[in-house]
Amino acid sequence: MKSQLLFMLKIIAAVISGSAMPETIENIDWGMIYDISVLHNITNIIGYAAISDKYSMDEEIKQKFIKAVSENIRIDAVQEQKGKELFERFDKENIEYMPLKGINLKKLYPSGDLRKMTDMDILIKEDQRDAISEIMEDLGYEFRTESDHEIIYFSRPFVCVELHKRMVPTYNEDLYEYYGNGWKLAISTESSGRYMLPKEDEFVYLIAHLAKHYRDAGIGIKHITDIWLYQTKVKGMDFDYIKKQLEKLNLTVFYKNISKVMECWFEGAEFDKLSVGITEFIFKSGVFGNIKTRAATSAMKENMDNNLENASRFKYIRMFFPKMWYMKNVFPALETRPYLLPYYWIKRLIVGLLYKRGHIRYHVKKASSVDTDYMIKCGEHMKAVGLDVYAGRKK
Repeated sequence: MKSQLLFMLKIIAAVISGSAMPETIENIDWGMIYDISVLHNITNIIGYAAISDKYSMDEEIKQKFIKAVSENIRIDAVQEQKGKELFERFDKENIEYMPLKGINLKKLYPSGDLRKMTDMDILIKEDQRDAISEIMEDLGYEFRTESDHEIIYFSRPFVCVELHKRMVPTYNEDLYEYYGNGWKLAISTESSGRYMLPKEDEFVYLIAHLAKHYRDAGIGIKHITDIWLYQTKVKGMDFDYIKKQLEKLNLTVFYKNISKVMECWFEGAEFDKLSVGITEFIFKSGVFGNIKTRAATSAMKENMDNNLENASRFKYIRMFFPKMWYMKNVFPALETRPYLLPYYWIKRLIVGLLYKRGHIRYHVKKASSVDTDYMIKCGEHMKAVGLDVYAGRKK
């Protein structure tokens, strides 16, 4: 591993665990570290190293880090206040809800601002959707969009709320088969309408969520810090139960490999070839993955016959005329009326041309990224780390 990346990982480990900062290394490139931290949306974490005055760096870069820390302290305070306001209103109106991911994980970090959230994830019940919509509107949230598994609202300047209809998308067939909408795992809390996952199920969900993003497009560093802190700080977990659930999800090998990576990153273990490969994949991914990996995995799912040459040859055709499984996620009516597929192809294209040209540009760029050699390498990597790139989809 490159010394610069190892040093960066040591800083992250020190900040999120509240331990002493590592000693500096020779020829450190703070510009490169800043660029990587921007890519992974963790400038606020690395920023604590900058404000410690332990390290010497260019003043301009130092000020960028300091600004990231102060900005996220402000954002965290606003998100905390808005979340409290929303949950109090849910309780008052007898809404059943379950906070997920970042909202719960913040408490594991030395301070809440270290766990930067781009959005607040909350599982809801669809039969309460109308009442929830009225509450969101009354609290000043704007409806933005709806996908297979979530409804997104926004409150200016930077509070995004993702209301989950289900814990995982239906097009992740293997995960959806296990979770369904997720409510079967929920347990009540002292708050009237608030639910939570048992700690073991929350841990398994973090791993499943990590796997989902890893095989779809790649993951950010923050996903790994979440899991490491959870298994380090949450005491008394039943790992026999966790092991059984991971076996059901076919994620046993993946978790084993991620555990090895965490030992290398945060506990000084020696890197082997696979842990180096996983680390390099993560660093290149960025917080939301990268378009080349997303294009490769999407193309492979589209071509269940494993004919990757076809995936490259017909990439633009599939962009404008996706297969039925994809279209059902966008237009649920196709579940009962599959003969309307040509109509919805045309509708999707017209809506895109009229209202979503930026979306079309993204998909053109994504299709252009489809590369047979990269698909082969990507497929081999996913198999090596223990993931099913087809997400349980059957031919």
